[in-house]
Amino acid sequence: MSKVKIVCPICSRKGTLNIDDSLIKLKPSGLFSVNVDKNFTCEHSYVAYIDQNYIVRDYFDFDYNIELPEIVTEKQTDHNLEELIINYDLDLFKLNLI
Repeated sequence: MSKVKIVCPICSRKGTLNIDDSLIKLKPSGLFSVNVDKNFTCEHSYVAYIDQNYIVRDYFDFDYNIELPEIVTEKQTDHNLEELIINYDLDLFKLNLI
């Protein structure tokens, strides 16, 4: 495991990623991307591009985030599961993004 220092491109808060050394071997280009979820360093989510020497080359911050609805089982609610699936038709949502 190697440690990589990252900085949020939006608010400049710092953090450290632990990167598995075998990941770099999977990428023939020597550059791989890591999705940094919100609440890891701050409330933002972004992508860090890291080279084979474990140096951050660039960051990409998202213009928007899509949050999927939480899946609820029948035991947790009085609603029917079929009603929940109808209300959240993800295939239709994906088609509208393209």
